[in-house]
Amino acid sequence: MTPDDDSFEKIARELCRELRLRHIRSLLLGLSGGADSVLTFHLLRRVAEINPDFHFGVAHANFNLRGDESMRDQNFVAALLNAFPSAAKCWTRSFDTERFCAENHLSTEMGARRLRHEWFDEIVAREAYDRIATGHNADDNEETLLMNLLRGAGTSGLRGMQRDNQRVFRPILRLTRDEVRRMAAKFSFRHPDFPEPIAYITDSSNLTDDYRRNFLRHKVIPLLEERWQGTHTALQTTLQLMTEESAIVERAVGTIIARHTDALPNEEILNFASPLTLIYRWTLPYGGTPSRAAEIARAIARRRFGARWILSDPSGECHEFVVTTSALRRKRIDAQPDSAPHPITGDYPPPTAPQHFIKGSPDYDSIIASLRSTPLSEVILPGVPADYEWRHPEAGQRMRISTKATKLISDILKENGIPVAMRPRIWMLCSRTSGHPVWIPGIRRAADSLIQGSEPRIFRLTLQPLRSASGHSDQSAE
Repeated sequence: MTPDDDSFEKIARELCRELRLRHIRSLLLGLSGGADSVLTFHLLRRVAEINPDFHFGVAHANFNLRGDESMRDQNFVAALLNAFPSAAKCWTRSFDTERFCAENHLSTEMGARRLRHEWFDEIVAREAYDRIATGHNADDNEETLLMNLLRGAGTSGLRGMQRDNQRVFRPILRLTRDEVRRMAAKFSFRHPDFPEPIAYITDSSNLTDDYRRNFLRHKVIPLLEERWQGTHTALQTTLQLMTEESAIVERAVGTIIARHTDALPNEEILNFASPLTLIYRWTLPYGGTPSRAAEIARAIARRRFGARWILSDPSGECHEFVVTTSALRRKRIDAQPDSAPHPITGDYPPPTAPQHFIKGSPDYDSIIASLRSTPLSEVILPGVPADYEWRHPEAGQRMRISTKATKLISDILKENGIPVAMRPRIWMLCSRTSGHPVWIPGIRRAADSLIQGSEPRIFRLTLQPLRSASGHSDQSAE
C-alpha cells in the first residue's frame, strides 16, 4: 500500500490532526511484528512524513517463550525497519520471562506484561516520548469488555480500553481486526526467511485457546455471532455508553474522594446512591477490586467493626483498610507479612476447628443440606483431616475451578487483592496424595473436592479468628 491509497491516507491524516489536537509530538510504539502493530507502524511513518514536528520510536520485547518463533519475530522486526527506512529509533530487549515469573510468583501473562510495561516506561522516561503507542483494535476492546464483565467490573472496566489514557495512545482502536489485516497486508516486502513477500507475522500462541483472551476470541465470540448477528455493534455501543456513564460516575464520586484521602466516613458511604461504587473507586488506586469492594460494603452495612483487608497498589506498596465505628480507614503498611498480619499467611498454618460427620447420622444429612450456604471461611471435604496437609503455593501451581478449567494460584491470589510479597506465604490445604490444592481459606474452594452426599465420612474445617497475645480476638474497634 502506498501513501496515496484512499483509506490509508484518510486514516493517517485524521490521526495526524488528532495527535496535534492532543499535543502529542512523539510516541514509542510497541512493535511485535503482528498485523496490528505493523499497521500502526506504517500509519506513524506516514504521520511523520505529513508532520515534520512528529517523531516516533519502536521497541520490540523478546520474551523467549516460543522457541525459534521468538527469534523469528525479532528478526522480522529488524527486516521491517530495513525495508521501510524511517527516522524511528529501535530498541530490542531479550527477557528470561520464565525465570522472572517463577521468582516473582506470577503467571506467564502477568509476568510478560510487567516486564514489557516497566521497560517501555523506562524508554519513555529516558527519551522523553509523550506516550506509548499500541496496536489494540476494536475487536481487542470487545474482548476486554467481556473479560472485565466476567471479573465483575463496574463502569470503569466495562468501558474497555481508552484511546488515550495519558500514558498509552491507541491509534487503530476504532478499526476492526479484519480491517487491520486487509490494510496491513498491502505493505508486503521480501524477507529472506519466507518464500513469498510478507507484510506481518502471526504469533502461534494467538491461535490457541490456552489464554483467557484467546478463548473468548476463538470460542465465545464466534458462538455469540452465530446467535446474535449484531454482536459487534452491540458490544461497541456498550463500550461507548460505559465510557460516557463512567465519566458521570467519576465526577460524582470524585468530589467525595477528593475530601477523604485516608478515611472515608461510614455516613458518606451509606448515604451515597451506590456504596459499592464509592468504595470501589476509593480503593481502586490502592489495588481495590469490585469483589473486594463488595466485601467491604457488606462489612460496613453489618457493622463488622475491626474487619480488615490488605491490598497492593500497582507499584507493589501495601495498604491496610479497616472498618471502624466511624469510617473505613486506610494506611500504608510494610509489605512483610509479619508486620501486616493476614488470616492466611505466616509461619504456621491457619488455626482450624475440625468437625466429623458419618453417613447416616442426622448431623451428616444436615451438613449436606447446607452445602450451598457454606462460607469461604469454612470447607467441607470427604475423608478425614489426615488425608490433607497445609502447604504454600509453588510456581505455576493451579487449582481446579470447574470440571474443565483450572486457574493459576497466583492469578487467584492477585484477583483477591493479596500483595505479591505475601503470596508465597499463603497457606493452602492440599490433598496429601495428589498435592492438589483444595482450599485457600477465605478465598476459594477447589471444584474437584466437592461433596456428592455418598461419602461414608466427611469433615468440616472452620477458619478461626486470629488472637492476640492477650488471648482476645484481633477485632478492634476505633
